[in-house]
Amino acid sequence: MPASPRSAPTASALLARGGVGVFALRLGAVVLGLALQIGLTRSLGKEGYGLLAVVLSWAGILVALAGLGMDTTLVRFLPSYPPQKKWGLFRGMLGWTARVMGTGGVLAGGVLALWAWQLPLDSPWRPILWVTAALIPVQLLAMHQQSVLRGIKNPVRSLVPDQIVRPLVSGGLLAALLLTGGVVQPVHGAWVILGGFVVSLFWSFWTVRRHLPLEAKMADPATEPQVWRGVAGPLLWITLMNIGINRLDPAMVGWLDDPASAGLYAVASRASDLLLFGLAAVNAVAAPLISELYVQGKREELQNMLCLAARGIALFTLPAAAFLLFFGEWMLAWFGSEFVEARPAMVWLIGGQCINALAGSVGFLLTMTGHQKVAARILTLCAALKIGANLVLIPLYGEIGAAISAAAMVALWNILLYREVRRRLDFEPTILALFRSPSAESP
Repeated sequence: MPASPRSAPTASALLARGGVGVFALRLGAVVLGLALQIGLTRSLGKEGYGLLAVVLSWAGILVALAGLGMDTTLVRFLPSYPPQKKWGLFRGMLGWTARVMGTGGVLAGGVLALWAWQLPLDSPWRPILWVTAALIPVQLLAMHQQSVLRGIKNPVRSLVPDQIVRPLVSGGLLAALLLTGGVVQPVHGAWVILGGFVVSLFWSFWTVRRHLPLEAKMADPATEPQVWRGVAGPLLWITLMNIGINRLDPAMVGWLDDPASAGLYAVASRASDLLLFGLAAVNAVAAPLISELYVQGKREELQNMLCLAARGIALFTLPAAAFLLFFGEWMLAWFGSEFVEARPAMVWLIGGQCINALAGSVGFLLTMTGHQKVAARILTLCAALKIGANLVLIPLYGEIGAAISAAAMVALWNILLYREVRRRLDFEPTILALFRSPSAESP
C-alpha cells in the first residue's frame, strides 16, 4: 500500500525535531564558548581583550564584505532545487559560491595584512592584524560549508564545526598555552582563534562530503550567476547592515573611547547574546523551511511553524532575561572582577535583545520570500541611525552609550521589519503568535 501523504513530516514537526537538536547543541556550545571567553578575558584583562575584540570586530566586517552575501544565498536557493530536480544547478552553485567566497577571503585578508604592514613595528595592533589576515579566508570557507549543510537541511551538523569543534580546539590551545606558564598576549588569543577555525574548516569539509545528496554528486554542474548575484547583492547589504547594528560596536568603542571600554562592551554583548539562544536555534532550522514552504504555497503550514517557533523562543528568552537581570553581576565576575563594570551596558543590551528575540524570524521571513530589498532598506536606515547615535553617545558615555544606541536601534529595526511582514506577507512570527491557535495541519 502506498504511503499516506500524512506520513511525510510537516514543517512544524521538522522544526520541533531540528530545533530540539540545535537547542541541545547550542547549550553545549554556550558552555564551551563561555569557557573560552572567560579564559581569554582572565588571561588578557580588559585592555588586552579589548585590543583583540576590536580587531575581530573589524575582521567581521571584512568577512561579510568578502562573502558577498553568498552564504545566505546558498540557504535561499539550495532547498528549492531538490523538489524541482535541478541537481545540476545544485552542484554548480556549490562550486561557484565556493570560488567567490574563497577569492573574496584572500583579497580581504590581503587588505588586513596591508593595514598591518604600514603600522609602526612596535604597534600592539600589528601582530594581531597579521594573524587575523590569515583567519579571514579560513573563516569564509568554513562559513560556506556550514551554509551548504543548512541548505540541505542539516542544521545540527551545520553548527557542530563552529559551535562545538572550534571552541573546543581553541580552548585546548589556550589551556596548553597557559600550562606553559608564559604571559598570554592578545596576539596569542588571535592564534588560538585561528587554530580553532582551521580545524572547524576541515571538519566542515568532511561533513559536507558525507551528507551531500548522491544526485548532486552525480549531476553535471550548471550555473545561473546572474540570478544568484541578483539575490546575493541585497542579502550582502542586509548582512552588512546587520553588522552595523549588531557587531560594529566594539570597533567603534575602541576608536571613539579606548580598548578597555571596548573590552567591557564585548563582554556585556557576549552575555546579552545568550538571549538570542532560542531565536538562533529556531532560525537555523526555519530558514530553509521558510523558503521551501513559501515556494510551494503552503501558507497554513508555514504559519503553524511560526506559531511553534514563537512558543519555543519565548519559553527560553523570558526566563533567561530574568536570570541575567538578577544575577548579571555575579556572571560578569566570571570573566574577571574588572568586568563587573560592564553591568550597566549589559542591562541596556538585555532590553534590546529581548525585543530582537521575541520579534521572531521577521528578517528571515522577508529575505527567504523574495523581499530582501525591503529588508535591506530598513536595515540601511537603522544602521545609519545607529552609527550616528554611536558617534554622539560613545564619546559621552563610553560602552554604556554604545549599549543605549544598540538597544534603541535593534528595537526600531524589529518593529519596522514586523510591520512589513504583516503588510506584505500577512504572517504572525512574533510573541503575539502565542495567542493564536494553530490550524490543523494540511494533509
